[in-house]
Amino acid sequence: MSPAQARSRRELVNTLRVLAFAATSSLAWVAEAAPPSEASSSEADTTSAPGEQDPDRVAKELAKTWFERGMAEAQATRYVSAAEAFDRSYEAIAAANTLFNAAWAYEHGGDLVRATERYRSYLARYPDQADAAEVTRALARLEGEVSELRVVVRGATAPAEIRVGDKTLESGAPPILLMPGEVQVVVRDAEGRERIEAVTLRPGQRRSVEIVFAPRPSGEGGDGDGDGDGDGPQPGDGDGDGDGDGDGGDKGRVPPRWAKPAMWTGVTMTGVGLVGVATFGPLTLREAERFDAALCENPCPEGSTYPQAIEDRWRAYKITTNVMVGVMSVGAVYAITAGAFAFAGRKQKRRDAARGLHPADRRRWRVDATAGGWRLRF
Repeated sequence: MSPAQARSRRELVNTLRVLAFAATSSLAWVAEAAPPSEASSSEADTTSAPGEQDPDRVAKELAKTWFERGMAEAQATRYVSAAEAFDRSYEAIAAANTLFNAAWAYEHGGDLVRATERYRSYLARYPDQADAAEVTRALARLEGEVSELRVVVRGATAPAEIRVGDKTLESGAPPILLMPGEVQVVVRDAEGRERIEAVTLRPGQRRSVEIVFAPRPSGEGGDGDGDGDGDGPQPGDGDGDGDGDGDGGDKGRVPPRWAKPAMWTGVTMTGVGLVGVATFGPLTLREAERFDAALCENPCPEGSTYPQAIEDRWRAYKITTNVMVGVMSVGAVYAITAGAFAFAGRKQKRRDAARGLHPADRRRWRVDATAGGWRLRF
């Protein structure tokens, strides 16, 4: 038998030990979880209608059936199916061993989210179990591998529908457990307004995401008094044309997403050009002085040669210096232009936050390519 087969055999034996313990104690936990009714068996037979089954007995049989199926699935290493069977058994009759087996099977089946949920329930409902310390350590290990996300919604018209991946939440719901990675949060309120935000979660991270809806302005017009006659700016609209689309009096705009990366690109180019000028500028001057010193006055002494190598180095350094000056100049213009967009947008974001506006409710700058060059649209 190979070492890998031996290790697999030992893991299977350990699994069977867990299941064997659960099986031997199944009668005990069924009796403990479902206490007998106050009436005696004869009284129960008397009061029960003909052909009617005892609900407690039905629950016990159902719990036993699903428990045995869970053991069989676990022995076949179909752990997720085993965990789901243990869940069904626990729904019929709540027992500590069944809940522990469900958590254990989910963990070995790779469903760490449901395993964490079951271990938490186990410790909350059965804190005095002998294996509570062991379960606590297992839970701490799993909590370091999953993520927890809370979604806070503000300004939405109730009721708001919250979807996180394939899960649907209610407003004010407690944090949910998720696997690490990127997840999409979608919130839609009763007016049909929708907010979508992509959230990246790290293992063990506990994160809260706030989704803000801008308040609706009173009235539908654009003159500020809500009568729709379009003779003046309205808060949240501001174009004075009565259509409520925000084309006019709202001076501040949310900057394009490329503004900040473009600004830092320009700063980098400026820095590279500055370093290049500082490096090749002195070399150019040095080679120019050496070239002048190597030239002789007519008539040149016999045996003297033209300093071609020095001239070549001087011209190469000169070209490089000029290129670095160009890079520095272009980078400076690029940084100043993009920085104007980025910092103007930062001020606008602060004003929007003070007014309770969400960036999605505002128009953005847009740059379009045209036949004659680039066009900046507002």
